[in-house]
Formats: sequence, C-alpha cells, structure tokens
Amino acid sequence: MRKAKEDSIWSDIKQGRRATTSREIHANGLTVDVAQPCVVLGGRSGVGKSRTLKSLQAAITAGGGRALFLDLNRLCQVVHDVLITRDDLAEMKEEYESLDPGELRRGDVQRVVGREYDALSWFSLEFEIANAKIVAELPWTGSADDPTLLPYFELGYRGIDYSSVEMGQGELAVHLLFWILEISREQEDLVLLLDEPDAYLPPVAARAMLARLLRICKERKWSIVMSTHVSEVIEWAIAEDAFVRVSIKDDGSTAFSYSREDEHAGRDLLSREQVSRVLYVEDESALHLTRALVERLGQQAMSTTSVIWGRGAGYLGKVRDYLPRGVRAPIQYAFIADGDQRGAIPSSAEAQWPLLFLPDDPDRLFVAAGNARRDRLAMLLNTDRQTLDRVLEPHEGGDAHDWVNGLGDHFGREATLKALAHLWVEDNTEDADAWVEELSTSLSF
Repeated sequence: MRKAKEDSIWSDIKQGRRATTSREIHANGLTVDVAQPCVVLGGRSGVGKSRTLKSLQAAITAGGGRALFLDLNRLCQVVHDVLITRDDLAEMKEEYESLDPGELRRGDVQRVVGREYDALSWFSLEFEIANAKIVAELPWTGSADDPTLLPYFELGYRGIDYSSVEMGQGELAVHLLFWILEISREQEDLVLLLDEPDAYLPPVAARAMLARLLRICKERKWSIVMSTHVSEVIEWAIAEDAFVRVSIKDDGSTAFSYSREDEHAGRDLLSREQVSRVLYVEDESALHLTRALVERLGQQAMSTTSVIWGRGAGYLGKVRDYLPRGVRAPIQYAFIADGDQRGAIPSSAEAQWPLLFLPDDPDRLFVAAGNARRDRLAMLLNTDRQTLDRVLEPHEGGDAHDWVNGLGDHFGREATLKALAHLWVEDNTEDADAWVEELSTSLSF
C-alpha cells in the first residue's frame, strides 16, 4: 500500500459510502454515524474516551449490531502474562499448523512495525485457563468451559529469531491486532472500537496502521471508532470531518465537540509548528477561501500559516499602516483583499508587506460555484438536493451575502463556508493555482 494510497483511502471509502443510509448510535452523550468509515476520539487523559467506547459497544449490541471493543495495551499484557508462564510453547506449537497471514496482512504488519521480516509465523494455541477474569478479558473467546485461544508469534529479523514472549509492546500490539482481525474476518457489519491502538507506535506508524485498518474496513464493510493521542491521526481525522474532541464540563459530565461543526475542535491537541506567516483578510468568507487556497501548498504550509479576519478593507488598511516590513522579521505578513477591491486600495510601498487580491468577492465566488454544482454542494453539507434547493429558494437572484448567510443559518456557518470554499477551489484549479503561485512568490513558502 503506497503512501499516496494511504493518504487517499479514507476519502475513497467516504465517496463509496455517500449513498449509504446513516446509522447513528447515541451513547454517553455522543452521536456517531457508524455507517461512515471512521470516527476518531481525542482529548486529555482521563476525560472518558475509554468509557465512551464501552458505552458505544453496549448501545450497538443492544440494538442488535456487532461491536468489537479492543484495548490492545491490556490485551497485550494478558497474552504476555499467560505465555511467560509456559515452558512448553515450542512443543505446543508443533501440534498446530502455522497460520498464514497472507501477503496483504504480512505487508501490513511489516509496514506498521517498520521491519522486513526474514520469517513470520502465527499460531493460535489452545490453553486451559482457570482464571475466569482473564478469560473474560479476551473478546474472541467463547464459552468459559471451552479451551481459550491465544496467539503465539514467531519471527526472524536480520538473523535473530524471537517470539511473542520477547516482543516489545508496540510490535506485539500490531501483530495481535491484525491476528484478531483475521480470526474475526467472517463477521459482517462489524464496528471496531479501538482504545488507543497506536499508543506505543511512532506517529508515522500510527497513521500507516490506520490506513491499513481502513482498507480492511473497505474490503469487509466494517467501520472504526477509535481513540488516540497521536497528532498525525487527529489531524487526518479533522481533515475528514471525522474527529470528536472529548472533554469534561464543570459539573463532571462528558462533553463532545465535532470537527464537522467546529473546525477548531481538537486543534489544541496537535503538536504545532511555529507560525512563520500571517495573512490578514477582510472577513470570514475570505478566511475560509484563503485557507482552502493555502491548503494546495500542502500540510506544512497550512500548519505554519495563520489567517486572521477583520471587518472589511478598512481594517486591512489600518493594520497595514502600523505593521512596517522588517528586513529580518521572524514572521512574514501579507494582506489579502477581496477581488472587488482592486483599484480601491493603494499598492504596497517598498516598506510595506505585500498586498494581494482574491479572484473576486468570496461570496460571489461561492454563489457561482454552489449554483453550478448543487449536487456536489449537497454532499459536502451532508444533505440532499431537495433540502438544499428549499433552503436556497428564498435567496435566488438576491444578494450574494444573503445567499451565503441563508445557507449558513441552516447548515451552520462554519461548515457552510468551509464547504463552499473547497467547492470553488475544486472547480477552479487553474485560477486557484495561479493565486497560490502569486502568494508563494510574495512570501517564502
């Protein structure tokens, strides 16, 4: 699975499930649509992420669905604690055939762990475990009277042979997770509830793991709800409007903020690079259009660029007059006026930071893009075409600002402006790239 496919897998599944009827689950104050490929929960330690996942499991099973809750950190400990008490594992495995994980699963674990194994064998061994509490912690077990199935892994890497007993926690968790998914592969409509599956992985491996889990969910029509502390995974989820920020209210109850409604939800959890560019724009519509344009420069540019909006062109002029251009300024600035202000604002003097103009008034651009592709706009707003037409009908032929405001009043201003900005950029790539090139030559990116 190449990096490009890793990056696109989430969006690919979402596109394939556009027509799927939503399946909303309500638990512990959280609403999750398990018809979607993945929802990521994030928040400080102790806010209730694990408790929320368990509440989702109870709600899904109570409604007749299938849910598999996995606390890999705890499961690794249980499996390891049982295996280290045995001195007959070599003899035991001789009674069982090695499980072939297949080329795909082998590639999955190697990519996540970061090792090209010389040898890889999986075994499912049966144990008689008297402790009922231990057996109850293993989600793949059946009746308490039956032998308990436990995985045992043998690996070879650069001339060194080792097994589950000698594995580190991160490597063991990866093999254990994919082993569980393989023995669960016949289950239909399964919702995986994963409690920090990437806790012992470096960020690049955490993202690679999620990409592979998403591919499995695409193949088997499963879904994922997972918790994490990894910035890269949180950032990916925010970009897909699939992140939920978990926090605690003053009264001790759990609160949830959804990135699809508030793009700032979870931003405080990200490890931020230092801002090196600040772009001042006229208003909120210009802010979202500018962000969508800067996004074409890549994640690095996005994370190091701050966009600030004020109250019209007069605001830009005042800030511009009081912000002289330094020779070795640690932060670069630019002023982004609406396109209908060309000629109304003087060009930048040598001692001033650059002045650029958006292609036109953002609201007019949004109206043109939205009317040209109503079906696509309905998808971006998670609604149907009939509802969208009904909301826009009173504003047809009227002022562009009223059109945008009317849409925002119904679907949420943040979500509406974000959708319209991305729609315009999506449909006007040549104009967008030309503007981005002008910005790049004015500032250092």
